[in-house]
Amino acid sequence: TIHELAYSATHAFHHHKVGDPTKTDLKKLLEDIEGSECEWSDVDEAQACLETFSTSSAEWPQDSNTHGLWNHFMTGRCCVKMPHNVYLKIFQIKTELQDQVLMPFDAVVVDEAQDCTDCMLCVIQAQSKPTVLACDPRQNIYQFNHVTGEALRDMPVTHR
Repeated sequence: TIHELAYSATHAFHHHKVGDPTKTDLKKLLEDIEGSECEWSDVDEAQACLETFSTSSAEWPQDSNTHGLWNHFMTGRCCVKMPHNVYLKIFQIKTELQDQVLMPFDAVVVDEAQDCTDCMLCVIQAQSKPTVLACDPRQNIYQFNHVTGEALRDMPVTHR
């Protein structure tokens, strides 16, 4: 799966320390980054912004609340658990990692493509290999993970 490929390719960034960081860990991290105390509402906002950015097609966070967190995760010296969508985002941005892990494959085949985030679809679209996406756009059970299907709707269809 794309998660397996991204997980192994981004090991130097997460060192097998993945999952949802606690709000307490994020608060401490944000306070270390900012050099001042922050409110719990700031933690909630930063976490929500990081989740939205990590699943998007964007290559840099649009809001300043996410910049410090994102830079910390990109150092490879992260002191908190790295969310799964964050290592997927690193995989999207670091195209050299994609090249390394996808080199042995002749094609890219994705089943249930309607459940891919825009970040995942960017990785898929970046490949020069033949690509097959199997999906039913009327199904979408991953809306909680910011899956909207917008990027999928914009992809060209050559066969039905």
